[in-house]
Formats: sequence, C-alpha cells, structure tokens
Amino acid sequence: MALKSMREINREQIEIRGIRRKTAGIKKRGAITILTDTLFYLAIIILLLSLLTSVADDGKPNLIFGHSYYTVMSHSMRDEMPKGSLILVRQTENLKVGDSITYSRENGATVTHKIIEIIENYRHSGYRGFRTMGVNNALPDEDIVLENNVAGKVILVIPAAGDAIAFMRTHILIASAILGLCIIYYSWVRGLIKKTRQNKTAVSGMNPYPRLRYMN
Repeated sequence: MALKSMREINREQIEIRGIRRKTAGIKKRGAITILTDTLFYLAIIILLLSLLTSVADDGKPNLIFGHSYYTVMSHSMRDEMPKGSLILVRQTENLKVGDSITYSRENGATVTHKIIEIIENYRHSGYRGFRTMGVNNALPDEDIVLENNVAGKVILVIPAAGDAIAFMRTHILIASAILGLCIIYYSWVRGLIKKTRQNKTAVSGMNPYPRLRYMN
C-alpha cells in the first residue's frame, strides 16, 4: 500500500480547478439563457400584439377578453405614458378620480387623460360625466367626457412598445425576418445549454476536494 505521489495529487487539483471553471461557465450560460428566453418571448408578444391591435372596420379597436390596446401619440401624459408607449385598457365601470381613461371624442379622435372630477347624471343624461386633464397640460380639457364614450381604464403602460408595433405593421417582411433570426438564435442557444447541462451532469459526481488515498 502506498500514498499517491505528489505529481498525481497536483494533476487531480488541476483537473478540479478546470471543473470549477466549467461550472462557473455553466452558471454564466444559464444567465444568458434567461436573457435569451426573455428577448425571444418579448419578440413573440410584440409580433402578436401587432396583429391583435388592428382596428376593426367600424373604426373601433378590437377587444380581446375585454381589453384593447393603443399607442400613445402625444406628450400630454408624458410623465406617466411617454409618446410611443403601448397602453393596455380594460373595460370597467368602476372609475374614480385619479384613473387614466381612454375615450373617444365627437370627432372620432381617441384620447387618454386622467380623471380629475366625476359629475353624476351629467346634465340629466343618465350618464356620469368625467372632467379630464393631461398630466402635462396646464389646463383641464374643455369638454366633459360621458361614460358611454369611455373605452376603459389604463392598467398597463409599456414604453416604446407602441412604436415597435407600428414599425412591425408597416415593415412586416423585416419583422418576419427578425423573428426568424430570433428563432434560429434561440434554438442554437438552447442546443448549447443542453450540451453544457449534460457536461454538468457528468462532473457532478466528482469530489471537488480530493483527499489522499491509498493505492495497491
């Protein structure tokens, strides 16, 4: 029975350091995978929204499970909704002062402003009236908004996503090409991660702290 030589011990330690470097590389690739997954699914969502947010024949936005989507086109709400943002609007009758609502004007224009006052049974119309104001405007809006002209309450704001969707609508071929490249890259990264996981499984049973062992 003899102790392992110092050369063999040093060789084992070098191998262990290599394994640790590989493990660190696996963790780094895991972070890359999360980032890649996020970007991939975000691209899919934006592409789907570019199709789902199309306008119906009557000029009104298509509703999806009681929700509609709009792109912010002005700076009147820029502190809360920068121009180019995508906003998600939900149909609801539960509106209060401080809510941001999207509504239609008599000329057909769609506006998103904040409620600053609610008038019950406005001018005996049977509808509530909302006095609104853009948070970056100096004065309230002149016209009172009747509740039957309200599309809903803003529940989500995604900066810049509206501009991205508008680009996809007008450049569908470029958007399709970008999506195809994303799918190819996503598949490549997935394959790479699968290989590294297999390597990790192979080395997981090794002891990172070698001890002196007796040999025959």
